[in-house]
Amino acid sequence: MTWQNLLERIDRRALPPSPAARIGVLRVLNGAYTAYYLSRRVRMFRRVHRTDPALFAPVGPVRALRRPLPPVVADTLLYAALVADVAVTLGSGTG
Repeated sequence: MTWQNLLERIDRRALPPSPAARIGVLRVLNGAYTAYYLSRRVRMFRRVHRTDPALFAPVGPVRALRRPLPPVVADTLLYAALVADVAVTLGSGTG
């Protein structure tokens, strides 16, 4: 038995094929939760976007920014994330 055969057998045993309906249900549940989470916090995010720029202490990849994004840009990104989430949840663009 080769390593490739062993790995294929482990893969088939550990990760059996899933029906498309199950994957679709997971996509809808995940998307619905994300839409709920973001939509309930829009006002909070908008307030955060408008806080004093002197409080800006970036971490991670945001450290590339010297100052926070303008509130209009941050709001636009928030709404774009909501629209994209709804599109993915509904299966838009999946053919």
